[in-house]
Amino acid sequence: MSDANDKELSWREDWRIMGQEGYLLRQKLQHRRFDRSICFEDYDQCEFCWEVFDEDPSNPLRCYYSPEKRVWVCEECFNDFNPYFCWQVEELADK
Repeated sequence: MSDANDKELSWREDWRIMGQEGYLLRQKLQHRRFDRSICFEDYDQCEFCWEVFDEDPSNPLRCYYSPEKRVWVCEECFNDFNPYFCWQVEELADK
Protein backbone atom coordinates (compact mmCIF):
# COMPACT_ATOMS: atom_id res chain seq x y z
CA MET A 1 0.00 0.00 0.00
CA SER A 2 1.37 3.45 -0.85
CA ASP A 3 1.94 6.30 1.64
CA ALA A 4 -1.00 8.21 0.14
CA ASN A 5 -3.30 5.25 0.79
CA ASP A 6 -1.91 4.89 4.33
CA LYS A 7 -2.71 8.54 5.06
CA GLU A 8 -6.20 8.16 3.58
CA LEU A 9 -6.89 5.20 5.84
CA SER A 10 -5.34 6.80 8.93
CA TRP A 11 -7.54 9.90 8.92
CA ARG A 12 -10.68 7.87 8.16
CA GLU A 13 -9.88 5.59 11.12
CA ASP A 14 -9.40 8.50 13.53
CA TRP A 15 -11.85 8.23 16.46
CA ARG A 16 -13.03 11.80 15.79
CA ILE A 17 -14.37 10.95 12.32
CA MET A 18 -18.05 10.05 12.54
CA GLY A 19 -19.43 10.90 9.12
CA GLN A 20 -18.64 14.63 9.12
CA GLU A 21 -17.36 14.33 5.55
CA GLY A 22 -21.00 13.96 4.54
CA TYR A 23 -21.80 17.54 5.55
CA LEU A 24 -18.49 19.37 6.12
CA LEU A 25 -16.47 18.43 3.04
CA ARG A 26 -15.35 21.56 1.14
CA GLN A 27 -17.44 23.84 3.37
CA LYS A 28 -16.69 27.50 3.92
CA LEU A 29 -15.57 28.09 7.50
CA GLN A 30 -15.08 31.34 9.36
CA HIS A 31 -12.00 31.63 11.56
CA ARG A 32 -13.40 33.73 14.36
CA ARG A 33 -13.75 34.30 18.06
CA PHE A 34 -16.07 31.77 19.67
CA ASP A 35 -19.48 33.35 20.20
CA ARG A 36 -22.05 31.43 22.19
CA SER A 37 -24.85 33.69 20.97
CA ILE A 38 -24.72 32.12 17.48
CA CYS A 39 -24.58 28.51 18.71
CA PHE A 40 -27.34 26.21 17.54
CA GLU A 41 -29.34 25.09 20.58
CA ASP A 42 -26.36 25.64 22.93
CA TYR A 43 -24.15 23.49 20.73
CA ASP A 44 -20.87 24.87 22.06
CA GLN A 45 -18.40 22.12 21.24
CA CYS A 46 -16.08 20.96 18.48
CA GLU A 47 -17.87 18.86 15.88
CA PHE A 48 -14.96 16.38 15.89
CA CYS A 49 -13.44 15.98 19.38
CA TRP A 50 -16.35 17.37 21.42
CA GLU A 51 -14.13 19.88 23.22
CA VAL A 52 -16.51 22.25 24.98
CA PHE A 53 -15.73 25.87 24.23
CA ASP A 54 -15.74 28.53 26.90
CA GLU A 55 -16.20 32.26 26.47
CA ASP A 56 -13.44 33.90 28.47
CA PRO A 57 -13.20 37.65 27.78
CA SER A 58 -9.63 37.74 29.12
CA ASN A 59 -8.52 35.00 26.72
CA PRO A 60 -10.84 34.90 23.67
CA LEU A 61 -10.92 31.54 21.93
CA ARG A 62 -10.58 31.49 18.15
CA CYS A 63 -11.92 28.51 16.27
CA TYR A 64 -13.68 27.69 13.01
CA TYR A 65 -17.39 28.04 12.40
CA SER A 66 -19.62 26.82 9.57
CA PRO A 67 -22.47 29.33 9.25
CA GLU A 68 -24.27 27.00 6.84
CA LYS A 69 -24.13 23.92 9.10
CA ARG A 70 -23.94 25.89 12.38
CA VAL A 71 -21.12 23.82 13.85
CA TRP A 72 -17.72 24.66 15.36
CA VAL A 73 -14.29 23.08 14.77
CA CYS A 74 -11.42 23.59 17.23
CA GLU A 75 -7.96 24.65 16.04
CA GLU A 76 -6.43 21.20 16.57
CA CYS A 77 -9.11 19.33 14.62
CA PHE A 78 -9.04 21.97 11.89
CA ASN A 79 -5.28 21.49 11.51
CA ASP A 80 -5.60 17.69 11.55
CA PHE A 81 -8.43 17.41 9.03
CA ASN A 82 -8.16 20.44 6.72
CA PRO A 83 -5.95 18.54 4.23
CA TYR A 84 -8.77 16.01 3.77
CA PHE A 85 -11.84 18.23 4.09
CA CYS A 86 -10.44 21.01 1.85
CA TRP A 87 -12.13 23.81 3.78
CA GLN A 88 -12.23 27.37 2.47
CA VAL A 89 -11.50 29.81 5.29
CA GLU A 90 -12.64 33.37 5.79
CA GLU A 91 -10.79 35.31 8.50
CA LEU A 92 -13.11 37.39 10.68
CA ALA A 93 -11.76 40.12 12.93
CA ASP A 94 -12.65 40.04 16.60
CA LYS A 95 -15.30 42.53 17.65
